[in-house]
Amino acid sequence: MLRAAEEAGLRPEVSHDGGTVRVRAEVPSADVTPAHLTAMVGVVLQTVRELAGDTPEPTLLRGRSYPVGHRVVAAAPRSAAVTLDQVGGLADVVARFREVAVSFRHPQAMARWGARRPQGILLYGPPGTGKTMLARALANEIGADFVEIRTPEILDKFLGGSERNIKRIFREARRYRRPTVMLFDEFDSIISYAGAGGDAASQAVNAVAGIFKQEMNTLIEENPDVIVVATTNFPQRVDASLTRSGRFDLKIAIPAPDESGRAEILAKMIRELIDRHERPGFRMFAADVDPAALAATTPGLTGADLREVLRRVQLAKALREATEGAPPAPISQDDLREAVAGLRRG
Repeated sequence: MLRAAEEAGLRPEVSHDGGTVRVRAEVPSADVTPAHLTAMVGVVLQTVRELAGDTPEPTLLRGRSYPVGHRVVAAAPRSAAVTLDQVGGLADVVARFREVAVSFRHPQAMARWGARRPQGILLYGPPGTGKTMLARALANEIGADFVEIRTPEILDKFLGGSERNIKRIFREARRYRRPTVMLFDEFDSIISYAGAGGDAASQAVNAVAGIFKQEMNTLIEENPDVIVVATTNFPQRVDASLTRSGRFDLKIAIPAPDESGRAEILAKMIRELIDRHERPGFRMFAADVDPAALAATTPGLTGADLREVLRRVQLAKALREATEGAPPAPISQDDLREAVAGLRRG
């Protein structure tokens, strides 16, 4: 569609303003031809398809993100995608996620045995352990679209508003025509424990939880290609009836990594930085860098903490080069130890 528009002499521009996506191409009125009109209709249809997630490789929206109603449809470059290969210290979780991906790649085997893949996955554990990253990596492993539902999209101060929002979100999900991972991040803040009290607050919480249960059941029956992933730092705040088997078949603890897990995470992060930034004549890390030895000095740190350690060292080196006018020595083990100490100091 884009090529046809360019051949017709159009240079379409896509912009977003205040909840409206605009497609525009300027042609002097005296020069408008049927070819221009046909090409412009094609561009508009292509834009709508990309916003709906119906195109495997976006062209008009590549690298952009536009809100459509309450849903964010992101068209990100594939190189920016997180993969399960980048996940360290969670071998068992990665193996279970790969099984889910296999079920999508072999629908005939699934149909022959009448097998049903898990459509609800609850990830719980302390902050910074990679729960959201895992959900994104699962979507990439499957080759699925990724939709993140944030708290403001559901919670509404007006009576009945939250329930309507949940119904709308699941109504859209039942219509998805591609495999989709739908993430409810910080699930406990959206669906708190359904209390037994008779006060208005308890009744409101119970109503939201009840609608979520109904909609989850309907989604499982009507669209097996949608997987709902919920993450929480406080699983005790989520009503057990919401996360029972049949709704959330997989309930996976994501703990802070142990020493071997931290070593694996550091090794993968460092390898990723080397692959991305090192060039002939520029070495990013010194030969003495030892992820295993560094991991032994970082008890209690999460994957997010380890990434912050690397960020601080990278920033220090970049600022030093900017000040001195020449690249400093590569990042050493001592540099990393100092960054860990600085992180602990706050």
